Amino acid sequence: MSNTIKSRPQIGSRIFSELKRLLQIFLYMLVCVGAVLYFRMSIPSKENIGLWHFGYAIVKALLLAKFILLGHMLHIGERAHGRPLFYSSVYQALALALLLIALIGLEEGAVALVHGQSIRESIDQVLGNYLHLVIAQGLLLFLLLLPYVAFLQLSDALGPGNLKRLFFARRHN
Repeated sequence: MSNTIKSRPQIGSRIFSELKRLLQIFLYMLVCVGAVLYFRMSIPSKENIGLWHFGYAIVKALLLAKFILLGHMLHIGERAHGRPLFYSSVYQALALALLLIALIGLEEGAVALVHGQSIRESIDQVLGNYLHLVIAQGLLLFLLLLPYVAFLQLSDALGPGNLKRLFFARRHN
């Protein structure tokens, strides 16, 4: 019985730390997705981009953050962890980008099923009509994930709290 009492604070602490990590990833992805959306809005086109697209950006950032957190829980791309920081960062960012592409594809398939399409029709639609968008989205995801992964790995290499101290502590000259 004492084991369950001791494990409750650990579970609460773990949930809190995972929610904090999800919020941090969400804010980073929201800035990235929002910047891409803002850039897209600055280019004149026939397609009208309204304020409701910012709601889409919030939902997309939350979904990407959830998928990235899942990738961290599954230790995606951590195989090259002992290599130089540059190579391990590129490897992990690429692995996470591929995971995100696969999960976004599954999400699109689920949306197609909800809208009454068959799985075959949704796969044909994604591969036929949107393959160039999937490639462009994958490249964009990789470029957005690279700084995020590099900072995570730099923080791990420096030790707990040292990167935060380097960025936010007062320097003495």
